[in-house]
Amino acid sequence: MARTLLVCVVIVSALWFLDRESVLFSQQQPSKGVAKIGVVDLYAVSQKWKKWIDLADEVQKEVKAGQEKIDVEAQKVRDMEMKFARAGLAENSEAWLEEKTKVESARLRVAWLKETEEGRLENLATEYGKKLLAEIEEVIKKYGKENDFSLILKVDEIALEGRSWAQMQSYVKFKQVVYYEEGINVTPAIIKLLPEK
Repeated sequence: MARTLLVCVVIVSALWFLDRESVLFSQQQPSKGVAKIGVVDLYAVSQKWKKWIDLADEVQKEVKAGQEKIDVEAQKVRDMEMKFARAGLAENSEAWLEEKTKVESARLRVAWLKETEEGRLENLATEYGKKLLAEIEEVIKKYGKENDFSLILKVDEIALEGRSWAQMQSYVKFKQVVYYEEGINVTPAIIKLLPEK
């Protein structure tokens, strides 16, 4: 049993030694049987791509416009509440109940508007974000094929300073590459290849 284990260890070691030269960690032209590996920082790509920046600006404009619409309606509710409070109606009278119902309905309408607007904006941003990410991925795939890469991995080079514990936990959970030589970073090349519009 020990002899079989020793033979297996020797065989695995020999295979590892013979195969360790078959992975090329650079952008050199690979020879047959050699894997060419690159990395790309998708966050950096997105932050430097005009289409992505324009999307973020557009979403911010939509958020502001939506918030302004909500603020107008919320002010109407506050005005109704003040008018109701100053009306001097006898509590639980028919007129008092009617006005209170109007105020409550207006409050519910504002809450519904806020929820609807937030959902609409989230869906809009998600839909466009998915399309832009798909465009970025297509550029990466095309670059990888045209430049004979076997594999291009995603890296995240975001600063952890100022991040909350929850954000750091998420970062650690999704971190894929801890170390790489700068020579295999294809991020600048991908940024140059992204279409302007």
